[in-house]
This record gives sequence, C-alpha cells and structure tokens, in this order.
Amino acid sequence: MPDNSPIKGIKDIKGKRVGVMTSTTGSLIAQDMLGKTSPNIRSYAEMPSMVEDLYNKRVDRFFRGRASPYIYVWG
Repeated sequence: MPDNSPIKGIKDIKGKRVGVMTSTTGSLIAQDMLGKTSPNIRSYAEMPSMVEDLYNKRVDRFFRGRASPYIYVWG
C-alpha cells in the first residue's frame, strides 16, 4: 500500500468495497472480515477485471492472496 494510504492494515477494510480473486486466501479473509454474504465483496475470475474496477472506483481496495501467510491489499 502507498505510505499515504488511510488503510494501514486488514482491519481498515470494514465498510469498504473490496475486490477478491475467486477461491483465494484473499477471498476467505474478506469473507471472514466483512461477512460471507457481504454486498461489499466482489469476486473476480481474473486480475485485469479487478484492477479495472479499482481504477473506475467500483471497488475501493482489492486483495491479492497468495499461498503464504501474507495478504496484499491494493488501492
């Protein structure tokens, strides 16, 4: 995340529209933080669509999950 981002950690996503890749660690964490059926979670099959929605302000942030204990929050 950029140094000037108001989001400093994963807890700061509550109330934000979040994009996640389908069937990833990021999607599981978003569901845990915001609720499994939260209308603020948008799932994507491919990264370009998620980045486009961030650029066009349809989501506020997105998770890029990896097979590791780390999660990346962009936006």
